[in-house]
Amino acid sequence: MKIPLPAMSTWKNWARKFDVMPGILNDVLAIMKNKAGSLTELERLTVLTFDEVYISNDVAINRKDEEVIEPHKTCQFIMARGLFGRWKQPVFYDYNKTMDKETLEQVIKQLF
Repeated sequence: MKIPLPAMSTWKNWARKFDVMPGILNDVLAIMKNKAGSLTELERLTVLTFDEVYISNDVAINRKDEEVIEPHKTCQFIMARGLFGRWKQPVFYDYNKTMDKETLEQVIKQLF
């Protein structure tokens, strides 16, 4: 396509500033809000899918925040998808959590 892209170091610097801590992914929602202005009303119609996935029960290290991540057995994950548009985006994750009404309502309010 011959489109000039930023250097890899620029991408890495940008990614370091991106907050992806467990819970609602507010940085992702901010990007979605900017993108929504270029979508039609039909393309903005959204469905939520959620699933609990099993993950390795290992200790990990978060190098960015210099912290140890305790072992977790499961991860609850919510994905927003376009009902008629061709897009999808993760909007929430948390470890060792089951889906409940309050969490789902918070995600819906933030998306709205």
